[in-house]
Amino acid sequence: MACLIYIEAGVRLTETGYQNRLKQNNNLYNIWMIMKGVRIKYLASLFFQASQAVVNVWIFLQLKDFIDNILGKPEKINYIILIVMSIIVLTSSQALFSFLSKYLSILVSEKIVRRLRNILFSHIQRLSMGEHDNLKTGD
Repeated sequence: MACLIYIEAGVRLTETGYQNRLKQNNNLYNIWMIMKGVRIKYLASLFFQASQAVVNVWIFLQLKDFIDNILGKPEKINYIILIVMSIIVLTSSQALFSFLSKYLSILVSEKIVRRLRNILFSHIQRLSMGEHDNLKTGD
């Protein structure tokens, strides 16, 4: 008689459901299987992290342009205002991308850890009493 483990809302697996699908020596496949249901959030997190890196580089390119071409030339005051505003907008977008990346990463990691805990608990529950009795722990 298979006991049911509830992992996430609406996902029902038998206690051996993941063990049957996980492969012994294929770690990437196993991680991919455990990430079921959170893969899109993980990919979105990677996208936001890459966007943050691109915006960070863009900020430094704007600063380079400002220092090399504009600084010390008072006749280009309109261009100075444009550069300053673009740096403010880019810094704000970098902060937003950083927040979204970290937020989604935390969500994904918590769900994966919960799944791993459920798999471990299920495995320990399936062990026989003799297995627990013969297991040397501590000393």
